[in-house]
Amino acid sequence: MSQWKFLAKTSDLKSGQMTTIQIENKSVLLMRTQDKFYACNELCPHEEISLALGALQGQYIKCSLHGSRFDLSTGKAMDEPAEDDLKLYPLKIDGEKILIKLE
Repeated sequence: MSQWKFLAKTSDLKSGQMTTIQIENKSVLLMRTQDKFYACNELCPHEEISLALGALQGQYIKCSLHGSRFDLSTGKAMDEPAEDDLKLYPLKIDGEKILIKLE
């Protein structure tokens, strides 16, 4: 069973920012929207390009290569050509710490 691991501090990101973090041989994209933090696989499931090159649009991340958007609350691919959903990781906030569960 996976345990919660320290990923970053809440103060590391401002609203609308994202950063790639290497943790346990995984490349995780951490994002902060206006009111929430999200974490997903860094690579787009469609063409394996870094989503860090894309743009946050509300609760969506848009891939820079083909423009597919993914819903950060569900991981669902919203636009073609992407068909596979985005792998999301559970997060929890403990004071200033952002913890991740790498399943």
